[in-house]
Amino acid sequence: MTHDNRKMYEEERYKVGVLKYKFPNGESGYEVLYRVGNFVNDLKSELSKSSHFQNVIIVAHGFIFRGIIMQMLQWSEDYFMKLANPPHCYIAKITLKDNLFVLDNHVPMYDAEKNKNHVSMVK
Repeated sequence: MTHDNRKMYEEERYKVGVLKYKFPNGESGYEVLYRVGNFVNDLKSELSKSSHFQNVIIVAHGFIFRGIIMQMLQWSEDYFMKLANPPHCYIAKITLKDNLFVLDNHVPMYDAEKNKNHVSMVK
């Protein structure tokens, strides 16, 4: 994918479905979420059995960030699709309480009114 053909790929991605579409030489959204799910399960296991971990910082791009939050909080695919990619340097605080992840603040939601020129909105 190049800057010149990115729009073509993005248009196809939104026609097929963001989670189903597979970029050339890349992964589908479902494949990414599967990998993220393995990471979240491993993290939860490590946090549950160790008293050494008190804080963990995860730095990720928007789609991965949304996937991590989705997996941690067991949100549905429909809810995942309503989430916005967070702004740069966004911080989400998540706590492990009684072996469940709990979101201590909010995650931004997608607002189509603010994104009228987004490739998914252009017909």
